[in-house]
Amino acid sequence: MLAPMPAAHSTLVLGLGNDILTDDAVGLLVARAVAARGLPGVIVREAAVAGFDLVDLLEGHARAVIVDAIRTDGGAPGDVYRFTPADLPRPGRLGAVHEIGLLEALELGRALGHAMPGEVVIIGVEARETEVFGEQPTPAVAAAVPVAAQAVLDEIARA
Repeated sequence: MLAPMPAAHSTLVLGLGNDILTDDAVGLLVARAVAARGLPGVIVREAAVAGFDLVDLLEGHARAVIVDAIRTDGGAPGDVYRFTPADLPRPGRLGAVHEIGLLEALELGRALGHAMPGEVVIIGVEARETEVFGEQPTPAVAAAVPVAAQAVLDEIARA
């Protein structure tokens, strides 16, 4: 069954990750915490995708709050960050089309005439283990889930 088309005024909360790769699941866990609130005008989705698939997920929403695990130099596991696409580094030349990231997905969607969100915010949670099989995040990342969920709720309220 096809999912209903989103309302053009809706806010999408998109939790990204893989729920069997320890801390990589944090985006999914935060999305579930936000979904439990049942907020009107907010559509919550979980996905284990990147690249071109992001165009389809983002299309038709006025705003998007994307939550994902990140790894930075010097960050501590569980740190929560807020970014916009303008804060992200511009990618160099792509070696293959499957290397498309969020910036390219947004630009491609707009270039192809898709109704992409006018505002995008990324909530990143510093991860420790993203390549180790496990169904539970590390303690510091698990403790960050409510903090990141509150950051998402603050973004929704800001609208």
